[in-house]
Amino acid sequence: MAFDVGLKRTGVAVGNTLTGTAQALTVIPLPLRNGWKVVDAMIQEWQPTEIIVGLPLELDGRDGPVTPIANRFANRMQARFQIPVHKIDERHTSREAEREFRELRGRGLARKSQAASLDSVAARRILERWLVGPRHDHDTT
Repeated sequence: MAFDVGLKRTGVAVGNTLTGTAQALTVIPLPLRNGWKVVDAMIQEWQPTEIIVGLPLELDGRDGPVTPIANRFANRMQARFQIPVHKIDERHTSREAEREFRELRGRGLARKSQAASLDSVAARRILERWLVGPRHDHDTT
């Protein structure tokens, strides 16, 4: 299960290590004051064996303004669920998700009203990156 942590919402995706596939799942509005119930329910339903949290780094690799928030989220996930949490570089995943959305809209397969789901598509991109690459090369934990 992967999370794309942002300032206003967090995208969620699920995947399968056997098939190497991932799918966008949902978007959770922030802050998570009461939203932990939603996360608890997703963890219960999907039973992930690992959690991936995207680290929003600057283009030069330095921490960005949202990086501390993503780190706190990852630490909270680890403490709350006792599931291995991996933090990986998520640079360009939001742009990739936007480009994918524009292409789908151009072909008439997506509506403007679905733009809020971009964060879950970015989470899917994060998870796909983790699934296909050598995990130790991407993992920043």
